Amino acid sequence: MAPDQVLPIAIPMAILVIILMRSRRPRRLHLNRMWIVPTLVVLGIGMGLYFTPHRPFGPWAYSAFTLALVLGGLAGWWRGRTIDIHRDAATGQLMAMPSPLGLVLIVGLLVVRRGMDTYLVSNADSWHLNAVAVTDAFMLFAIGLVVVQRIEMYIRGRAIMAGADEASGQ
Repeated sequence: MAPDQVLPIAIPMAILVIILMRSRRPRRLHLNRMWIVPTLVVLGIGMGLYFTPHRPFGPWAYSAFTLALVLGGLAGWWRGRTIDIHRDAATGQLMAMPSPLGLVLIVGLLVVRRGMDTYLVSNADSWHLNAVAVTDAFMLFAIGLVVVQRIEMYIRGRAIMAGADEASGQ
């Protein structure tokens, strides 16, 4: 296989191995910092979408964008629900441990995206698809996933902290 065929597969796999290694133990969850990653993702992807030159999109493209954002939000909600959040009894800090199911979701999304990319490149003309619209839809999916996952984790973490404060009589 040529390097241009191997690298798009090898790099995500290396990143997944790093993520797996990091997710083997709980990490501290900072509720007051939960807004940072979604803000950076929305700004980065938003600027990329805004500054990408393209022909005007039609109503089907905007429908696809809406669907991608909603599906990304649903995937983010599910992924956020799979993360184990608990309050450490010794330190009183919130701890989060990613679930293997969340990683399976990410791997599945990467595989689907790669398969669709390969399929759409060879069949785009027969489907009359705009490659920029398809890419933009994937980016909007990513925004929905990241933002809603963090919102879900924040809501659950805040409820855990409130319940712990009520239990301790504060």
